[in-house]
Amino acid sequence: MNPYKADLHVHSSHSNKPTYWAMRKFSVPESYTSPKYLYRVARERGMDFVTITDHNAISGALEIAHLDNAFVSSEITAHFPESGCKVHVVVLHISEIQFQSIMILRKNVYELVAYLHSENIAHFLAHPLYAQNEKLNLEIIERSLLLFTTFEIKNGCRAHRFNGFTKRLVSSLNESVIERLANKYDLQPYGSTPWAKGIVGGSDDHGGLFIARAHTTVYDTPTVSSFIDGIRNCTSWADGKDGGPLTMAHSLYGIAHSFYRERLGHSRRGATPFVSALLDRFFNIGEDKGSFIDKIRLFILKNLPASRSHTGKSFEEILDSEARLLLSDTTFMDSISTADSNRTIFAITSRLANRLIFHYTNRLMTLPFNAGFFDYLNTAGTIGLIHTLISPYYLAFHHQHKGKELIRDITKALPEMHFKEIPEKIALFTDTLDEINGVALTIKRLTSTARNRGVELTVITTGDDGTNAVEGVKKFPSVGDFVLPEYPELKLNFPPILDVMDFIEHESFTRIHISTPGTVGLLGLLIARIMNIPVAGTYHTEIPHYVRSLTNDDFLEKAAWSYMIWFYSQMEEVMVPSVGTGNQLAARGLPHERIKPLPRWVDSDACSPDMRNAPDSSQTYSTSLNLDQQQTGADEDAECAAYGV
Repeated sequence: MNPYKADLHVHSSHSNKPTYWAMRKFSVPESYTSPKYLYRVARERGMDFVTITDHNAISGALEIAHLDNAFVSSEITAHFPESGCKVHVVVLHISEIQFQSIMILRKNVYELVAYLHSENIAHFLAHPLYAQNEKLNLEIIERSLLLFTTFEIKNGCRAHRFNGFTKRLVSSLNESVIERLANKYDLQPYGSTPWAKGIVGGSDDHGGLFIARAHTTVYDTPTVSSFIDGIRNCTSWADGKDGGPLTMAHSLYGIAHSFYRERLGHSRRGATPFVSALLDRFFNIGEDKGSFIDKIRLFILKNLPASRSHTGKSFEEILDSEARLLLSDTTFMDSISTADSNRTIFAITSRLANRLIFHYTNRLMTLPFNAGFFDYLNTAGTIGLIHTLISPYYLAFHHQHKGKELIRDITKALPEMHFKEIPEKIALFTDTLDEINGVALTIKRLTSTARNRGVELTVITTGDDGTNAVEGVKKFPSVGDFVLPEYPELKLNFPPILDVMDFIEHESFTRIHISTPGTVGLLGLLIARIMNIPVAGTYHTEIPHYVRSLTNDDFLEKAAWSYMIWFYSQMEEVMVPSVGTGNQLAARGLPHERIKPLPRWVDSDACSPDMRNAPDSSQTYSTSLNLDQQQTGADEDAECAAYGV
């Protein structure tokens, strides 16, 4: 049998009505990919047939309709009239007249689907678990199982957790499930065997970078008509790669770079030649890779003596300086030379972002108290700007975690999917591990206890040494460190933000616990919020009292209390070492219902009377020390129990 392939979900520059408010505000289209470029790349990447599925448009597909093995399609936004929920329906191999009728009927998905079947138009529900307007729920999914005969189970922009679940969902259907749903909603299902669904795949590419990453295969269909018949008859297959946060983020960057070049690029290239070189290298779509003069100028600038000092430089100059140092770092560039495009772009962006955020955060923390208000405001604003520049990653990580509750609801509602609770996998964030203090000792004991009891617990920290000295610990190399002016022996390491976020995504943690309120703890809180992961914390140390003792400054003590209450109020629960500490936090404003005291007990095996020795003067100190160690162990056991270990 001979396979024939097509990317059935891909966008061109004619998808020019973006969903996101910010893109509409600045008139940024959802894609800059030209139809002819898309056609050429799809064929180069092994696609036998080519179509374009722009949002509610066929103008892009019509541009290539005259080319060999091309056909006209569109991704239609349809509405469930009872709730206003939006879904995306891809219609394949349609005429202009059919498209006009589809656009009229799309406000009512029931009327639209009825028309598609009456016209014998092949179609499928795209990314079924992706909420377009926050109204997607179990009822919409169940109704969709009755309405649609074909589902996209391999979307090149969506993570495997969604693609894989969609495949499981449609594979678990049988006649009794469809009959039960039809009776529940009084809705007649489509198809002669409505429980046997067709499956397809598509890249859902918007930036021109991932065309044909995912695609549909039908065997022995050498013509467009026979290929479409295969999809209509549910004999197609979904092939290619899943997506994820990096794919989505880099698609957004590709769009942003095209926008930058179109509106501002030529006038700004001279100001940031090394940044422009990086962007051209990874995001340029088409033949324009910069002029010969630009390349000569870049070569000369690259070989001039470089300086790591950023004193007196503007943000653009610092950014370009860091880009130059990165391009000149042969060890780093060699280390990513064999990685795929997603990993390469991510490594470069993460490194630049880490250096810039650390530089400006360090500047903010070292500003003298008598610095002007605008010095503080400008530095803080620049930190915000950097986070804005890497916001495509934040947005992508957030979107790739939307819908986890829906997956749980669907699994519970359909017994055929054999619901089973996912085992807990905990990430514990701490700023202290190598130091000699109670928090570090507790965490080390905790990892050992978790390992012995079969609980998946990974400690996340950062430091100068990037190796994992202890099993169950993931230590990220520090981007840099801060030394507090009033406490020089206390060093706070600055974590690589995007790298840690990527690790949490890759390892699929189900819960985050934060042990310290420093830079690593803050990052844990940020990740929990972005990825919609439950988060809890432990209040180990009365930091405001230490601040008061060290500085004798009422203002700094109040600031420390404000920060601590804000930090711990973001968590679902906060474990405290005593009732008194809990009452103190509640009096300062932490919601009392979130405070959970850690239980304490004594290890009866270690503290048994059988262990007693006859006391004498030579044993007094060692006995006292042993009891102290036993009590410390009891406290650690208490915290182990609180973590679920």
